[in-house]
Amino acid sequence: MSEIAVQGAVADLQSAIRAILDEAPEIVVTGIELPDGSGLDLIESARQAPKPPKIVVVADTPTRDEWCRHLAAGADRFVALDAEFSELRDVITDLARTAPQSCDELALVGRLAAGVTHDLNNYLGALALDLAMLKRNPSEEDLVSHAIESTDTMIRLSQALLQYVRGEQPPMQLVDLSAVVRGVIRMIQRSIPHRVKLDLDLSEKSRRIYGAPAELEQLVANLVLNSIDAMPEGGTLRIRVQPTGSDAVFLEVADEGSGAPGPTTKPGRRVGLGLGIVKRVVERHLGTLRISPRHPRGTLVTIFLPTRPAS
Repeated sequence: MSEIAVQGAVADLQSAIRAILDEAPEIVVTGIELPDGSGLDLIESARQAPKPPKIVVVADTPTRDEWCRHLAAGADRFVALDAEFSELRDVITDLARTAPQSCDELALVGRLAAGVTHDLNNYLGALALDLAMLKRNPSEEDLVSHAIESTDTMIRLSQALLQYVRGEQPPMQLVDLSAVVRGVIRMIQRSIPHRVKLDLDLSEKSRRIYGAPAELEQLVANLVLNSIDAMPEGGTLRIRVQPTGSDAVFLEVADEGSGAPGPTTKPGRRVGLGLGIVKRVVERHLGTLRISPRHPRGTLVTIFLPTRPAS
């Protein structure tokens, strides 16, 4: 760590808060537990400083829950310590090269981490159901394929979030949007209430779009699950993918629910988080998003995504 200029070290939370206010360091490294508090307490206090530092949280053997909670609170990086501190050194060096993140960006990382956690829980639920059914029917090959697909999707979602936290952009490639919708529906099929009827109109002739598969899967999953949440009494959920001219493909999700979601939801509901993720993914893909009410009830979400990369 000799190439890192260390301003100082402190032994407890209160000393750390005073040092942040007095010294205005660029980067702060903290553990999960502190003698008089926790890393989460430090993150909350640091974000209120006039010049908030970037925060790196370290742990010997971090759990997924710890990782998600600290990133959601506003940490910039979460590092599992190794014997030579090599990853910590690389992270600090990388953060020192980049411009300080704004509070809005940090808040977005937190929302994305929480949203991805929700999505992972959905796919974990589907995976658990597949494994339970496999226990009763070991020869059912479709269940094995479904379980593998759920696992692959969870890996892609986790990698996409890590890339965003690290300031990396997921690679764009040609993607069949109709195939993305089919894959998402296949994975969450068993969690769709029987009172919700699916109406799929997925064009086989649409040109492929340039996109990040994990982000597009997250977009579709959030739209579908939000629509299902909006129809507790049941109804029809219509999903369309169609070409529009030669330069764009549109995705349309229409439900018969209680209307477009607001910024907050009841405990356990995921609508607010989901819509924020949808907006971010659409913007990243240089698309357009339109949300409008349906008559006599329901919501129509229309998304246009370009079929060629930005020049």
